[in-house]
Amino acid sequence: MKKIFSISILMVCIQIAVAQTVSQKIDTIYYDSNYKGVPVKAFASYMTIVYMSNDTQYSNIEKTFYITGELQGEFTPVSIDKSDLNKSKFKGNYITYYRSGGKSSEGFYNDYSKQHGLRKNYYENGKIKDIANFNNGFPDGESQQFYENGNISAKANYINGEINGTLKQYFEDGGNAYIETEMFAGKPKYDFITYVDANDNRTKYDKDFLNIIQENPSPSDRKSTISNGRNYFYYQMNGIFIAVDINAVNEIDKFWEVSLVIGNNSKKPFTFETNQIICYLEDADKVKSLKVYTSNEFSALVGKRIRRKSLWNALGENLATMNAGTTTSTASGYVNSAGVAIDNQGYAAAGISSSYGSASNQTYSGAAQYQANQTARQNINQYNDKLQQYKQALDEGYLQSNTINPGESITGNINAKYIFKKGSELILKIPVNGTTYSFSWKLNK
Repeated sequence: MKKIFSISILMVCIQIAVAQTVSQKIDTIYYDSNYKGVPVKAFASYMTIVYMSNDTQYSNIEKTFYITGELQGEFTPVSIDKSDLNKSKFKGNYITYYRSGGKSSEGFYNDYSKQHGLRKNYYENGKIKDIANFNNGFPDGESQQFYENGNISAKANYINGEINGTLKQYFEDGGNAYIETEMFAGKPKYDFITYVDANDNRTKYDKDFLNIIQENPSPSDRKSTISNGRNYFYYQMNGIFIAVDINAVNEIDKFWEVSLVIGNNSKKPFTFETNQIICYLEDADKVKSLKVYTSNEFSALVGKRIRRKSLWNALGENLATMNAGTTTSTASGYVNSAGVAIDNQGYAAAGISSSYGSASNQTYSGAAQYQANQTARQNINQYNDKLQQYKQALDEGYLQSNTINPGESITGNINAKYIFKKGSELILKIPVNGTTYSFSWKLNK
């Protein structure tokens, strides 16, 4: 280390020796860690060697070293303040270094000793820390800051040294999400900031980025889109995405079936409660409330409907097999009879008679009855299986209360009691994270 220090000093002395024939001033000054002047090397963190020439043929030279000998900076001095190096005046290009030898910063001073043009600061790993443009000592124009891993940290626009316009602050993970603050004369213009996720979804937060500033949805905030042939209405605000479609279904019974998609675009989880959903019909000044079923309520209701359908189906199948093993045959025709009669006087008389008749005969086949019973049982089981599969699909697709984490979404269905009245309006109100989102459909057919 001492050898490096000696070589560095020697190089400076060689540079200065070139100008020995002209009027000159060479000085060695010591500074502490805050660049305040100290009287001796023992108290110093930096040592500055200054060559000041009175001949325009030669440029002034100032080099500052770490007290251990490594080069800390190279400047062209106009004047040097021995009590405070920060108050010294410089011009032209400059470079500063880390103790390890890597570049720390570079820039330019104009003739008025003001930062001017492009200035760059670096991390010790060599990556850029920030880039800014200066105009006569003040930041002016676009400025960018970076994390040590190289990802962008912030973008801002300066006018006469103050941030004006949109300040964008990014996250260290390098994603496309950022925090947006509108600035004026170096201060926030509003009392909120805006979080913008990777999909350009925008959510307002308080200045501390802790709580969402909820905005009440208006009809103009409700949009529509078509997905898989279905027309969804949706809102995308307050850090959430909610899309809804509604249809009348008539499988086990007739219901309004609501298909829902809810996504969390914010930075905090929230809980969605299905039992807070409200549905009703509005006709002029009359309102008819429609029961919205929770998952457990609808499962129990469907189970009851299934048992009833299963019972009636089994009854019908069994009735159809009651006489399956019995066969009935019928025979018919004329029967003739002849006879002789003797009256009281002893005369005999002969006669013939004819009559029409029929006879029925029933036979029973145990094998036929068994086969009919087996077929009925198979039909009953198939029907019941179909009902149970339908119920299982309903249960699995039925939306339940959930905690939705940032970046996650849930999908599913809920059902409401079915009532239809032409010309009325079907209204659905869905509270999500403290704000109620309203959807409506005109019932025309």
